[in-house]
Amino acid sequence: MKEIIEEFEEDDYTIIIGQNVKDNDELLKKYGHTDYIWLHLKAYSSSHVVILHNNPPLEILEAAAIACKDSTKYRNIRNLKVSYTKYNNVQKTNVPGAVNFKSNRKVKSLTCKK
Repeated sequence: MKEIIEEFEEDDYTIIIGQNVKDNDELLKKYGHTDYIWLHLKAYSSSHVVILHNNPPLEILEAAAIACKDSTKYRNIRNLKVSYTKYNNVQKTNVPGAVNFKSNRKVKSLTCKK
């Protein structure tokens, strides 16, 4: 299997972006048991983004949310919401690329202003 398409550092925090269903599944297999932070556009299809940390500061969450948005066809829409939660709250469904949350109460969101 090919490597995850994008990985970058933001203030010493590693952020990984899956670029397709296969990448997203691989991220879930690799990190789904962790309490790292998982992000995804709210109400739109997007890449899975994972911050390899369990309690990043707001600036890192915002950088990851912008990276999530920028990796989609919705990159030019303003004020998109991005959902985030601990990765171990995410579970795969039978639908390729779709996930559910074990607890919706643990899911938070932030708005991408850019």
